[in-house]
Amino acid sequence: AIRYEPAKRTAWISGFGSGVVLEIDLSGESPRVHRTIPVPPGTSDFAFAGTQFGDPTTEPNLLLANPLFDRIFMMSPEADPGWRTVARFASSSRTSESRLGEALFFTTLMSPENESNGFLSRFTCETCHFEGEIDGRTHYTGRGHVFATTKTLRGLGNNVPVFSRAGDATLTSMVLSEFEVANQGEPVFTLDRSAIPWLADLADLPESVGPLLQREALLTFLTEFRHEPNPLRTAGRPFGELEREGLPVFRDRCSVCHKPLTSTRDGGEFVPYGEWESWLIAPRSDLVWGAPLFAKTGIEPYVSPSGARIPSLRRVWRKQPYFTDGSSSTIEDVLRRFRYADAQSWHHVAEAGDSDGADRSAELTSLSDREIQSLTALLRYF
Repeated sequence: AIRYEPAKRTAWISGFGSGVVLEIDLSGESPRVHRTIPVPPGTSDFAFAGTQFGDPTTEPNLLLANPLFDRIFMMSPEADPGWRTVARFASSSRTSESRLGEALFFTTLMSPENESNGFLSRFTCETCHFEGEIDGRTHYTGRGHVFATTKTLRGLGNNVPVFSRAGDATLTSMVLSEFEVANQGEPVFTLDRSAIPWLADLADLPESVGPLLQREALLTFLTEFRHEPNPLRTAGRPFGELEREGLPVFRDRCSVCHKPLTSTRDGGEFVPYGEWESWLIAPRSDLVWGAPLFAKTGIEPYVSPSGARIPSLRRVWRKQPYFTDGSSSTIEDVLRRFRYADAQSWHHVAEAGDSDGADRSAELTSLSDREIQSLTALLRYF
């Protein structure tokens, strides 16, 4: 969040994951940090109270809205560096482990010894997964010349293996890997409440939070971190003509890969075609619409020798750009690039060749304009 006072040429800036509000002096030739105010991490907005904003004669109180703690805090930076709770949001039945896991996800708590000087960057999951979902960028993976777009971290509890290359078969192994990555080979440490005062406000935690509890907490949070309800469904909007037309098109052209599964883990139920509509209009029920399989669809370079793992289509309309290379910016463009021949399909025609390399593009079929319209309407319910 940013507040700017033109008369003083001063800006105040909070960083959600970092736990500070910076007071920036803009009166000189270049910006200068005038003051760093420690605040609870997770501050999404702030305001000044108790005096006129920007009054140079008095120091106002600072009000902090914080969804990580489900509270509004107040502090007086000049008089007292601490903060106190002035309001709480609705109570929640979430466990202390889940709240700790959320803090590990959204703040720098997972890598407390890392620095952000010069070209260094403090690690948070949200650095790439904005609000736990995507950030719209296509990132270098560190493997060859492979780039990949970010995917949402919501809904991983019933959608494994993880990553486009299916690098981790379980959430447990992914959590262990993330601590390694975040701390450059030194992932085992203890978090002491005496050194991190805001932990006492966050949850009922022991004085020392050891490595095992840290990993259990992050795993707990990721398991519970589900997709937000689809607004079309919560509004009770029924299927129309286009959506119903889209159902058989999706069945025939898409569901071979994007399967109607309750889970991609072993034992996940396959939901028959006749029940799809009831699932897609239910306010809080979701199918994965993915598969624990690899596919070579023509989108290169492949993140794995086998292709890329078939992703979930839940909330697909929120995931721009599309494909691992980010080459489509809209669902309509994805569908216009789609080609099929018999039971095979491709998202990019360059892959559609015989084993001897012969060009088969003339034999491929594209979706009609009406099919694209109906699928686009249907996918809004995913």
